[in-house]
Amino acid sequence: KWAQVAPPPLLLDQLGALKKEARLTWKTFDRIHDWLALNIPCMSMEDNVGVGVMGAVITELAEIITLSKTIYGLENKYLSERGEIETKVVKYEGAESFKNGLAVYDANTWDDIERGWRSLMRGVLLAHSVLAKNMKVLKEPRKKRDASYMLAM
Repeated sequence: KWAQVAPPPLLLDQLGALKKEARLTWKTFDRIHDWLALNIPCMSMEDNVGVGVMGAVITELAEIITLSKTIYGLENKYLSERGEIETKVVKYEGAESFKNGLAVYDANTWDDIERGWRSLMRGVLLAHSVLAKNMKVLKEPRKKRDASYMLAM
């Protein structure tokens, strides 16, 4: 009876792997975010272009951290929602619609996993690009630059 409603082991493995990577990503960018935030100079009458760039990079990193935390929560969301459907399958044993609902939910979760991996990779690539292109400014935000200098994406 319970074997009919058990989550697919491979799906649980992938959710676990995605959760682990999301946590590592979030922790890594959280550290970079904090380092930048602690190194922002005070606004002054001098050149503030570098300070503005640092603020924009911090904002980008915060968005990637938020995305990583959302992906991190996919496993918990899956198990919680699937548990509700499993309860109905066991309670209403003859109702095929609940069994079909489990299959559809699992298939949709595979799509969520794929989107999660893609979003995580996209976020890491974007963060790398933003950090690499703006590293000179991030290291020396007060250095005089061309007034037209802006955040490089």
